[in-house]
Amino acid sequence: MLGERLKQIRQGQNPELLRIEPIAFSGMVKEYLEVHAKQKKSYPTYKQRTDRFRKYFKGTLQQIRPRDIQDYIACRLDAGVDEATVNR
Repeated sequence: MLGERLKQIRQGQNPELLRIEPIAFSGMVKEYLEVHAKQKKSYPTYKQRTDRFRKYFKGTLQQIRPRDIQDYIACRLDAGVDEATVNR
């Protein structure tokens, strides 16, 4: 039974995950900035980075796939950004 359940989870058939309400990426970024980043001295850096993410990633968190992240990295590298910067 456990093996079957794990297989279902790996295949994206986890019924618990189907009940999760989609969360807009931009809304999550806004919440992150207000709740976690605002108290830090480096808030302007967090804001700058998340603004860049918001321009690229649209839709919900659940819609962002590993391929989307790889495409974002490739886009940044093609724009001439240093690899060490992209990895931060």
